[in-house]
Amino acid sequence: MLLIWVLKGCSRNLAAGCKKQGLKFGVSEHLGASFTWFQAAHGSDKEGAKAGVPYDGSNLDYQDLYHAQAASDDKDWLTNNPAFQAGMVQEH
Repeated sequence: MLLIWVLKGCSRNLAAGCKKQGLKFGVSEHLGASFTWFQAAHGSDKEGAKAGVPYDGSNLDYQDLYHAQAASDDKDWLTNNPAFQAGMVQEH
């Protein structure tokens, strides 16, 4: 069976259309995990020609893409950052 993954949002029309065609419909959301996943973007290489050169996430102009820098103890799959969690609920 075909499994359709929708990255953002859920459409009842799409779900109904899949059901009508005998297809399975699924939804996946990864925004909650993206906060900690993208934290490497705030670092830099430890060695080599680019050692110490900050990655793009350190540039505040890109904060919408890479998120703010997490607290040092925020390493779980789902962030413990209350401001980010509140924003997820409000935006989605």
